[in-house]
Amino acid sequence: MREHFAHCRLVIAGSGPEEAALKVLTRQLGLLSAVSFAGYVDDPATYFPGASLFVLSSRYEGMPNALLEAAAGGLPIVASPASDGIRDLLPGQSGTWLASEVSAEALAEVLLAALTSLEPSQRFQHAFIDDFRFDRAIRADEDLIDATMAER
Repeated sequence: MREHFAHCRLVIAGSGPEEAALKVLTRQLGLLSAVSFAGYVDDPATYFPGASLFVLSSRYEGMPNALLEAAAGGLPIVASPASDGIRDLLPGQSGTWLASEVSAEALAEVLLAALTSLEPSQRFQHAFIDDFRFDRAIRADEDLIDATMAER
């Protein structure tokens, strides 16, 4: 597989209990030149301009803020179905690939599908983020407060 995507590089942002094992595996597979570990990143959006796609590999996810930021930046998105929100947002959306289940194998399969179909530097207008835009979010909060106050 690597021969088909020899130009690809993987930057892993964040850290966790599997980081040490991933670094060992990277070394064992001879992928040190293709994989880098950024550790905790305050502002993931700094990586977006040079990225080909965004991968959310979480097994569990509350509000997928990084995914929403990547979508706002127009990045193609590959994700595992780690929450109801992700399962509700992504299916059928242009420029998104959702794994069939939360597993490394399912994520690898959908990542391969994305890499095979994307054009270099391709970007998308992700309409599903409209509800999360600042002006709409503030209006929704105001409406919720007004409705709560009216009930009292």
